[in-house]
Amino acid sequence: MARILRERLNFGKVTSFMEVPNLIDIQKNSYEQFLQKDVPPDKRQDVGLQAAILSIFPITDHNETAAFEFLGYVMKEPKFNVRECLQKGITYSAPLKIKVRLNIYEVEGKNKRLKESREQEVYIGEIPLMTETGTFIINGTERVIVSQLHRSPGVFFSHDKGKTHASGRILYSARVIPSRGSWLDFEFDTKDILHVRIDRRKRLPATVVLKALGYSNEELLKTFYPTETVRIKGNNFTRVVSDILVGVKAVQNIIAPHTKELIVKEGSKITKGAIKKMESSHIKEIPISKEDIIGRITLKDIVDPVTGEVILEGNEIITEEIFNKMLIARIDSLALLFIDNVHYLSSLRDTLLTDKVNVQDEALVEIYRKLRPGEPPTINAAKELFKGLFFDARRYDLSPVGRLKINKRLGVDIPLETRVLTDKDIVEIVR
Repeated sequence: MARILRERLNFGKVTSFMEVPNLIDIQKNSYEQFLQKDVPPDKRQDVGLQAAILSIFPITDHNETAAFEFLGYVMKEPKFNVRECLQKGITYSAPLKIKVRLNIYEVEGKNKRLKESREQEVYIGEIPLMTETGTFIINGTERVIVSQLHRSPGVFFSHDKGKTHASGRILYSARVIPSRGSWLDFEFDTKDILHVRIDRRKRLPATVVLKALGYSNEELLKTFYPTETVRIKGNNFTRVVSDILVGVKAVQNIIAPHTKELIVKEGSKITKGAIKKMESSHIKEIPISKEDIIGRITLKDIVDPVTGEVILEGNEIITEEIFNKMLIARIDSLALLFIDNVHYLSSLRDTLLTDKVNVQDEALVEIYRKLRPGEPPTINAAKELFKGLFFDARRYDLSPVGRLKINKRLGVDIPLETRVLTDKDIVEIVR
């Protein structure tokens, strides 16, 4: 029966400033890009069906003596056309075959030698095809794809607007959403302790994940806080001149040694200009008072040079009693954290205090216990689990869009081909 085309009349007074695009073409082009049917196997991009199959291969046995490699896929012509599928009540589809290679290896100690290789085309199944009108024929019924909105991959920073706690305190959080894989959430509590959740499970101190990456306590403190060196010579205390002193009050007049110019007056704040003048005048150290040292936090252990006794551990506060012990032990240099609670908050340092994990293996086991409660943890199993969560391309995928958004949000320059998280990503998110 011939279709009757009705004339469309427009009585509107406002003319359209742009033509309506061919919306069916959007669906067709998207599915063509997914299938890459007419693209040679060696020139197909790592998207769509190609990416889905590649994510499975290579398939190896436990001893790695045999492995399947994916070489490409071929789509044959459909057995029936659209009209025949509608009449017979069948699906309009094409046979999908993949070409694989079986490699058999001979293992001798740590060496592995290729013993045999075979190639074969394997029938996988039928894949539906799209008609010229952008529809699919499924069991003789014409159907369309209904697009759904989903959360775009990337990293997102937010806060609760003060609605979570009765005090009205704003609690900040960050969430890493991949296209495929585990979600990673960072969140502060009311005590400014930073926690992490993996796949919305029970929370851990965020430093546990950082230690699982291989960071020690000292390396974490160095990464997130500037440090300054204080030198002790008898009852004279000096601090090394650096940019972190901007905004700090001078304990006495700072005078250029050659020109006798007053650079900073006693009790005045040190400015960037004053720092430059001190550097040009070759002033490397300036005085610091005892009161400015007491209450500061150490970067690493303070050890008695004679007895080897640890006077104060790293990430601990210097009290007056400890300070006097250091003077008796003739400690000549201190590495201190610079925490001003304006540009650098104590939250990560406080989180380290709540974290009972000391080394990488302990951190990996702790994560394993949270994600697999009831299973006996081993170091190897914990390593494999953690690697598979965020660093295995077969299980975790940010997608090019997610990687681009993370790069822009964090100010990093990681190739778009790197679609898993990196150590740098996690460190910058916490920062």
